[in-house]
Amino acid sequence: RSKSSMRIAMLGAGNVATHLSKALIHAGYPIAQVWSRDSRNAIDLALQIGANSITDIKDISDTIDIVILAVADDAIAKVANELPGNSNRIVLHTSGSTTIDILKLHQRCGVFYPIQTFSKTINLDFSLIPICIEASDDDAKELANKLPSSSSNDYGRPFGEIFKDVGYDFYKIDPMLFSPAQVAVSSLTTGH
Repeated sequence: RSKSSMRIAMLGAGNVATHLSKALIHAGYPIAQVWSRDSRNAIDLALQIGANSITDIKDISDTIDIVILAVADDAIAKVANELPGNSNRIVLHTSGSTTIDILKLHQRCGVFYPIQTFSKTINLDFSLIPICIEASDDDAKELANKLPSSSSNDYGRPFGEIFKDVGYDFYKIDPMLFSPAQVAVSSLTTGH
């Protein structure tokens, strides 16, 4: 599925949710829905990023591909258990101190933990933030193949040619070209 057609729901509207939403959008992955236990916060974030806010977790669209739980650690289990079942959907949480096991009700799940302190008032460059990921070996391999700049259709082309093709608009260049050149992914569980 192309980046722009990938549908993501952000559950949470705090510091991590705000920065991660903006970074995903910058990388070409729009956020479709935002939920927060305080609906005013969901509305505020949704307005900032051009998403729809929802007031009930059960209102997550069936067309959502990835649900990111960027909520307080002690709320992850409750929120994950309220999610409507969907075997095609990937469910991730962003906690570094909570294992993947808390998402066991969901067939496709993982942990996406940025090692960074977040504040809504401080701009961050996500390309400089180390990220720990916990997932199955197959999911980790898929991720490793999609992350490096070589996954861009424009990889290897002269920059002047790319720049001309996008009408000299730097912001229309595929953001994957600015990804790391090489990515190493290894499973702490299996060693692969």
